[in-house]
Parts: sequence; structure tokens; C-alpha cells
Amino acid sequence: MDWKEVRACFTEVKTMDFDTKNSGRHSIYSATINSSEASNIKSCLEGFWTKVAACFDGERIDYLRVELWADSGRLICFGVGEAGEQRIGECTIQVTINQFAEDWLEVEESSDEEFDSKTDQLNRRYIAFSELARRRQAPAIPVKYFDTDSDKPLK
Repeated sequence: MDWKEVRACFTEVKTMDFDTKNSGRHSIYSATINSSEASNIKSCLEGFWTKVAACFDGERIDYLRVELWADSGRLICFGVGEAGEQRIGECTIQVTINQFAEDWLEVEESSDEEFDSKTDQLNRRYIAFSELARRRQAPAIPVKYFDTDSDKPLK
């Protein structure tokens, strides 16, 4: 997939510009956060959750699955049905946080003994950013966070 970089977000901006790719009736919305400032990341993630709320409003899903792909700096959100059916609904929303990918490089360079602990810390940091932003914007649908494509939720 061609990941096009989108404009950087600033603290006062609560919306994001998303690229859209359509495949049949399914849409994939993508955006990039270029800032390394914590307040900018949180502000931009509010735009992410605004998009999630708009996409999944009225959808019949069991929960929203948010996958953290640290190596590429992506948070990917899609609906999961009652029987565990993945990617139901009409959209997938993803945001690339460049700082997340940069932070991952530091984790990759850590020793074997520190790797799991540092990976957990990094995931928890970006879940915290996401949860702070979600408080204002999220739909009333449960959210579960996952590391890459694992089956066991992180939170």
C-alpha cells in the first residue's frame, strides 16, 4: 500500500486530513502525525477518534480493535463482530505516528533482557495518548488494544 504523508498537525488543530482508499464498499482512512510533541500527538489523536466516531456511529459491532504496529508507528482501528469476525463495517482507520516508529528504533536496540519490558512501556505510552484523546471523541463502543496482530488484548 502506498503510504502518503499528510500534513503535520498542530496543538490547536482538532481535526486531521485523511487519505481515503476504497475497496468495494470498504474505505481505509490514513493520516500521519509528524510532530514529536506530546500535546500535538494527543491533539491529533483526537482527530483520529473523531474519524472513528463518525465511521462507526450506528454500526453493529462488538468492539473496536486498535492494533499498535510500533515498527511502522501505526495505530489501526477496525470493528470486530460478535463472533470475532474481523474488519466488519465499512471502514478501517489508521494513523501513523512518526515519533512512535522512532521510539521503536530505541526499543529494537535494547538488550534481550530489556526488550519485552521496553516494548510494554512503549505500547502503554501510546495507549495512554490514545485514551486521553478518546475521552472526548470516542463512540460508545468498547475498545481493545492489541500488539500487532496478536489475539490477546493489551488493555
